[in-house]
Amino acid sequence: MVISFSENVARLDQCIYSCSQVYTADADPVTASEERIRKTVEFLAQQDVDLIATGHCTGFKAQVELYLKFKERFTPLYTGMVFTF
Repeated sequence: MVISFSENVARLDQCIYSCSQVYTADADPVTASEERIRKTVEFLAQQDVDLIATGHCTGFKAQVELYLKFKERFTPLYTGMVFTF
């Protein structure tokens, strides 16, 4: 999930898997290549992203790279998580 704020409106985009398909045709995000992960993180870094929240389907390596790039703007999703805007 990618959340961006502009003019006090939250925009929820499709999951990281959908965003990354722009660059490659890998079928499984959990086993995505390092290049695919790098291109996805680069793409998201160019967007006006306030929060990225990913689930297990994103894959551990991709979650690590997202955390390294976005720091406090990244969070892993978990059951019962609540977002307040």
